[in-house]
Amino acid sequence: MPHKNGMATQEPSVEQALALLSVGDAERAATILRTLLREDASDAEAWHAMACVARAGGDAQSAIALAGRAIGLRPEGHFHITLAHALLEKGHAEPARAAANVAVMITPRDPRVHEAMAAILEAESRVQEAEVALRTALRLRPLDCEKHLSLAAFSRAAWARC
Repeated sequence: MPHKNGMATQEPSVEQALALLSVGDAERAATILRTLLREDASDAEAWHAMACVARAGGDAQSAIALAGRAIGLRPEGHFHITLAHALLEKGHAEPARAAANVAVMITPRDPRVHEAMAAILEAESRVQEAEVALRTALRLRPLDCEKHLSLAAFSRAAWARC
């Protein structure tokens, strides 16, 4: 581990970049990721993290390209989730649903997949299917309060539409 002024410093990593992104420091996250990608352009996790940075910055088009690059290197379920969200943000609900379907096939026990699918189905006005997807996410992680709140809010909104 490198030392600076006698203090150990952390090697740049995708995890460090995502931690920075989670606290709103997308600029530093992107700097770390660019460094990592210069060192290893085949780092699928870094390309995916760059897609997350792009989405956080409102650049869904770049996020689509970056997630696609990550998927081309290694087709992970969470890469497809990011792609699905970015496609939906650009108004491409059908391709978003296709990406989410791939994610469901790869990681059917990941509740994030079903949450993404619910958002897509709701955008397509497929309310009953969206509710099923949300219930699946909740069944996979029953102690997650956020999922209970999401389902309650969704159900309330669905009733209001009736």
